Amino acid sequence: MIHAHGCARKPTVALTPRERHIATYLVTGKSNKYIAIELNISSRTAEAHRARIFRKMGVRNAVELACRMCPHRRCND
Repeated sequence: MIHAHGCARKPTVALTPRERHIATYLVTGKSNKYIAIELNISSRTAEAHRARIFRKMGVRNAVELACRMCPHRRCND
């Protein structure tokens, strides 16, 4: 659905608490390796979390994720 002000509205998605935690690293530009070291998980697990978060949020990269998660957006999904 496209709103009058040009904002595409996507269904609301629910991230798990772990995904929300990892998303905070992603929106600040942290790499999979950095996230893995910080959270004591494998790089592959960090990669899987990133892919799942991007898929759920309907984004292709961390910049789009940051925009989607921003509370100051004109159109919150």
